[in-house]
Amino acid sequence: MMRALIVFSIFLSFQLAFARLEFDDHVMPEFVTSARALAIGNAYISKVDDSWSAFYNPAGLGTVRKARFHIANFHSELNKSSLDGLSSDDTGDIPTNFLASLPATTQYNQLQKAGFGVSHNKINWFPNITFRNFTLGWFYSKINRMRAIDALSDVEVSRRKDRGPVFSFNFSLLGGIVKIGVSTVYLHREESIQDFMNGAGLDIENFVKEAHMLHVTTGTRITLPYKFLPTFSLVGRNINSGSWTNEAGLGAPDDIPTTFDTGVSITPQIGRIVRLHFEAVVRDITNEYKRPSHRRLGYGMEIDIRRRMFVRFGYGDGWGSGGIGVRGRSFVMDFTTYAVENSRENTKFDEDRRFVVNFSYGL
Repeated sequence: MMRALIVFSIFLSFQLAFARLEFDDHVMPEFVTSARALAIGNAYISKVDDSWSAFYNPAGLGTVRKARFHIANFHSELNKSSLDGLSSDDTGDIPTNFLASLPATTQYNQLQKAGFGVSHNKINWFPNITFRNFTLGWFYSKINRMRAIDALSDVEVSRRKDRGPVFSFNFSLLGGIVKIGVSTVYLHREESIQDFMNGAGLDIENFVKEAHMLHVTTGTRITLPYKFLPTFSLVGRNINSGSWTNEAGLGAPDDIPTTFDTGVSITPQIGRIVRLHFEAVVRDITNEYKRPSHRRLGYGMEIDIRRRMFVRFGYGDGWGSGGIGVRGRSFVMDFTTYAVENSRENTKFDEDRRFVVNFSYGL
């Protein structure tokens, strides 16, 4: 009898681990993601030259052109299953249905309308003041994920809410050839990853883990003063090996490992008004997240027309991406589609296609 109980416990533990619906930290370790970056395979640690430097590579602050006070800096995304569920009644109801789908029970109803699968939605908000060598801001990010194979299967739910102040700075050496930056976030995270038996209430609020962390990102960028401006970058995340404090709920969320990303880029000028940018990046070079190499690669291309219109293509986590962007004097608008791998076995056969809108307005 005792042996049977032990075997059953091991089997149950294996099943729960196997069913775990995780986040995409191996390919998107940034607390706030950029639609521009996602369109080029999230290969953005060498190119980044805006407020997103605080999350992608703080060394990028050294190439910020103009001071900005971003009053609105809003990012929203849905995957295909979520979009199908939200538009199942009337396409015009998508914005209203999106807000209504944030509770777990409503998200399940929308997933049911889409024919089941994996539902994903995410919002970011990052008001900040940014100028060359400096960023000060506050961010909020919420990710809701859910998987149910059919009406009789168990439901896997993963939810994460991040927020906190951000401070980043940069300095240059050798006439700007070498740029070094540091970004500090006082992170407040609420996280829940839980399985629910079919027919049980999705009482996700009873399974929340909550804590705080001081998280430090460092970045280096070397740009050689030659044709095409070859640039080499290295970014270290949680370089201070920060650990959780002030735990609440069911304890601390999952640990954030110390990881390193490296990248290389070139930026050729084509004629008088067009520039191309090519970038490749290797995420988590020490493989702390235990992913195969093809899932840690990202690369992409951006076509820059007069620094006003942008066309982008990329590859990340085994799938293609793309998008367009428009930049004015006081606003930036980006539309992006990208995908991640949904399979539990780390093989390429289950695409999770997502659609992103990003709007930023500032003085």
